[in-house]
Amino acid sequence: MFATGATDGFVNLYKFGQDKVEKLTKFPLAGCINAMKFSADCNSLLCAQAPDQRLGRWLTQKKVKGGVTLFTNILSSTDNE
Repeated sequence: MFATGATDGFVNLYKFGQDKVEKLTKFPLAGCINAMKFSADCNSLLCAQAPDQRLGRWLTQKKVKGGVTLFTNILSSTDNE
């Protein structure tokens, strides 16, 4: 399993299938997602978001505050998709 995030307002979860990559689910998250870390059991995902990119200031979302968000029980969320 792996996760992606950028500036579109979502964290996307994927898994590797036999011959393809499958999208499992997505979680809403405002701001620029600058870092992500799975827990050891891959059931939680910690995301750091900010109003701008980590290495640039060309896109700033002024209404967004910096912070971290913890998504828990993500494996349960993917079972419903």
